[in-house]
Amino acid sequence: MEKTITDASAVCGLLGISYIDTDIVLDGGNLICSGKDKNAIIFCDKIFKENPRYTEKELIAELERLLETDKLIFIPTDPYDVYGHADGLVRFLNEDSVLINQYRMKDGDFHWRLRTVLKNAGLDYIEIPCKMANNTHYHQANGCYINYLQMKDLILLPVFGLKEDEEAVEQFESLFKSHRIVSLESNEIAHEGGVLNCVSWGVKNCRLPCKVKP
Repeated sequence: MEKTITDASAVCGLLGISYIDTDIVLDGGNLICSGKDKNAIIFCDKIFKENPRYTEKELIAELERLLETDKLIFIPTDPYDVYGHADGLVRFLNEDSVLINQYRMKDGDFHWRLRTVLKNAGLDYIEIPCKMANNTHYHQANGCYINYLQMKDLILLPVFGLKEDEEAVEQFESLFKSHRIVSLESNEIAHEGGVLNCVSWGVKNCRLPCKVKP
């Protein structure tokens, strides 16, 4: 598994991207940024367990320093997600609203805790389809539409040959009226544990302070 971990410093060097190195363990998929003036950033709370050398207070302070914001939001980690990445749970629609998955009834407690954290952070939420219940293993991401790839005025939306595909496309076309929505069959990628946001880097106007794991 370690041989597949991206050498972020080497990639940044090849692309001419400046970066700050740190000993903080932070998966690339566990950082969701609003990307605009408020610069709010969402993490799953597994980041605290992955950095035992820091107290919670110390870690928050160091993240605030590195990312140059005090608007950090820590959501609960999905107990059914072996990777625990925020980009499979929530994405910013705008500064005040996020998209989250529609959850199965057995996820009721987790869904309540997630909504509570978002509400306390002053964020509204919109639910989008999520059809991962039929996956054979927890690491598979087939049916996870929220892991789309957004590039300026284009959104690549994963589809999976499910009846929910059409609903997801229609909802995204309604939500992102200024974007072109292009659906992309993504079962092969999702079968390995991630979808389109997982296999990409967002670098415009973004500092990369951490060695990023896929």
